[in-house]
Amino acid sequence: MNNYKRLIIIFLFLAAPLQADDTVRQSVESQVEHTAQVWLSLIDNQEYERSWLESATLFRSIVPKGDWIKQIRAIRQPLGQLKYRQLMSLTYKNQIPGGPDGQYVVIQYMTEFENKANAVETITPMLDKDNRWRITGYYIN
Repeated sequence: MNNYKRLIIIFLFLAAPLQADDTVRQSVESQVEHTAQVWLSLIDNQEYERSWLESATLFRSIVPKGDWIKQIRAIRQPLGQLKYRQLMSLTYKNQIPGGPDGQYVVIQYMTEFENKANAVETITPMLDKDNRWRITGYYIN
């Protein structure tokens, strides 16, 4: 076997784990984004109590349900109906300000509402105690 063929075989052997890691990363990103989309649809449909119930344990331990419903209603209702939402970024973090170490993903969407164009929604899923991705933060700028 000539050196060229050996190099190709070695490259393919070394590249296989990278492809597996990339597949795992894409799977996690898909799960996380799906979780964020489902949760955001609850907010979009004014299902605020259910959004609190579907949030991360950490979130529910810090924000009482009644406070959440009052706060999110005050923030979202003046914006009107969702017109458009597009993923801008998805960033993995092991730490977030004010939170314990863990697995987090900070997701940003470019969003347009009926009464506010060019909004940026930031939503932070975390890997919860039950090994499911759940939302622990939401912010609109």
